[in-house]
Amino acid sequence: MSKSEDELFNSSVVPYRILILCVGNTCRSIMYEAILKNQKRANVVIESAGFKAKEDYISENTKRILKENGLPLYNKKPTNIEEINKDITYDEVVILDSKYNQDNLNELKYRKVITHSVFDPEGENFETYEEVFKEIKSIIENGF
Repeated sequence: MSKSEDELFNSSVVPYRILILCVGNTCRSIMYEAILKNQKRANVVIESAGFKAKEDYISENTKRILKENGLPLYNKKPTNIEEINKDITYDEVVILDSKYNQDNLNELKYRKVITHSVFDPEGENFETYEEVFKEIKSIIENGF
């Protein structure tokens, strides 16, 4: 018998690990991470990274949309996928860009990959960030 999603999230034995990926880890994956972390699920470890993250930069519009929605940044700074601990097995890897798939995960260990094609708002106006935030929130509310 398989465990329900709720049992997995609340298991006291081993943390349920989720990794969220986008291109630069400056917009989409940070929004997704903040929304999930705000749910405060017991025994869940949530991280985000980017396939090409290289700057110590988070979009000002990302900061603004999180602040306006009462979500903290959780002291986040962009992380490149190459910096992710390869010894950890992720229960779920969520990829937010259709240009990437499990073939791009290099040596990462994972049980399940979920891909969503979410528009990259980097460089766009604040209204675009609002739309992307709503889309990400909807994905999460529908079971991500």
